[in-house]
Amino acid sequence: EEARLHYAGFCNDVLWPLFHYVVSRMPATPHTPHRSGPQDPSRTLLGTRTCRPDIKTDLRSGFHAQWEAYQAVNGHFAAAVARVARPNDLVWVHDYHLMLLPGLLRARQPRLRIGWFLHTPFPSLEVFRTLPMRKEILSGLLAADLLGFHIYDYSRHFLHACTQLMGSELSLESRGIAWDMPLPAAGGGGGGG
Repeated sequence: EEARLHYAGFCNDVLWPLFHYVVSRMPATPHTPHRSGPQDPSRTLLGTRTCRPDIKTDLRSGFHAQWEAYQAVNGHFAAAVARVARPNDLVWVHDYHLMLLPGLLRARQPRLRIGWFLHTPFPSLEVFRTLPMRKEILSGLLAADLLGFHIYDYSRHFLHACTQLMGSELSLESRGIAWDMPLPAAGGGGGGG
């Protein structure tokens, strides 16, 4: 059930559509900005069912359970890697299924070299900010030593999301990201921020 909620639920019914600009299915939450004021947190923009009949995404049950499963599966991967990785090993992580993994690995083994590559578009800030757990995902990714995106526009979208949502300046320098704010220990950093 956890694997189903992670893969078929949060990954393929929340992240994949969002990263491909299908935002009409994003659940309304207290953290999602609304123009008309507070909304019923159990309501999704298309009701309580998504286009997949086997996955429900109302906030009180399905969406929250999917997010919990996503976190748990990323944690299982972190535990498995920690059992075999040695300091200074290179760990390469792929795709939106494991966006928390770099932060979880960094928290366990600070000397790992971690890379991550996204095989889908990274959406613009206007779309990405509709994801309630956007900061947790960005924090997880920022713990990597190297982030890869298919095209410059996707890296620019990522930088813009970090700048606006994480409260820090980022810049693209020599094909790398310079970030002036260290991650907190809980996000895989050294605890300096």
